[in-house]
Amino acid sequence: QPDTWTCLNCDAESSVAPANLANTMGKKPVPKGKAKAGYSSAAVPKAPTEEELKEEAAKAEAKRLWQQRKDGTKWAQAQVAALEAQREAAAKEGQTWFEEPHKWH
Repeated sequence: QPDTWTCLNCDAESSVAPANLANTMGKKPVPKGKAKAGYSSAAVPKAPTEEELKEEAAKAEAKRLWQQRKDGTKWAQAQVAALEAQREAAAKEGQTWFEEPHKWH
């Protein structure tokens, strides 16, 4: 009986082996291709509308102004720190010419 095989599910015997069983014994199944996210052939990039362009320009201008204010603040804080260091150094040496004009603030 080497030409027959027995089905493991229903114990039926057959003389014809299933085609997929003969070809895939000991092999891993071939993985199916998956569609990648965002890469469909139906997706066509659309041109931005005039309103979207205006919004983008407004955001860029707001970001530029914010960055300018941030840089200005950093510069001003550095200047104040330098003046405070000069005042403290002058006060330690007993020089009042630098401290007297600044007592009011």
